[in-house]
Amino acid sequence: MNSNTISTILHIKGSLDNPGASFAALTAVFHPPNASKVDISLYLSPSIERILGSAANIKLPSWNSEDSYLMDYVPNVHKILQEKVEGIVQNFVRRKEYIAALLGLMGQSVLEYDTESYMKIAFLFESNQGFCFIAHLNLTEAFPSEVPILSLYSIYHKYDGRPFQYILEGMPYSSHWDAEEKAWRMKTHIAQVIPKFMEICRTSGELL
Repeated sequence: MNSNTISTILHIKGSLDNPGASFAALTAVFHPPNASKVDISLYLSPSIERILGSAANIKLPSWNSEDSYLMDYVPNVHKILQEKVEGIVQNFVRRKEYIAALLGLMGQSVLEYDTESYMKIAFLFESNQGFCFIAHLNLTEAFPSEVPILSLYSIYHKYDGRPFQYILEGMPYSSHWDAEEKAWRMKTHIAQVIPKFMEICRTSGELL
């Protein structure tokens, strides 16, 4: 006797820009003789995979062959996927709010920023000593739970043929701060490390 396969399409909706049809296909394969063994697999359309990543990285609920029914199992999977989409959308909104706060605080210094995913922004600063440098902030998709990466670049120095880069460690940060607090803390931290950055450029970098 061949195994029986049942597939269902889960429609997942989000507020991000996702070209193409958005769906997740859940397949359940019931093995003979009494369907005691069930193999569950998940397929994500390219538009959904673009948001959630590979289906292989999504942990599906375990299937208990004795007391599980497909009509009960499918809503559980739908809930997991919907929660992941909502979490990603919330992270997108928070990145956008943070970039907006940085623009409001330091807009006159902005060189460029990412207007699609709001994951990057760059500033041009000048110290009181006339030392100019670029500050580049990178956010991850897990922001605000993950600390942004802040790098400084000297416009006067290079290292190994590239602009001299210094990644700032220990930037004051808390995921619980609002966007304005995060922006102000970053600006303050940059101002405090300028003397150290200038010295590192002179000792470790090569003049252009």
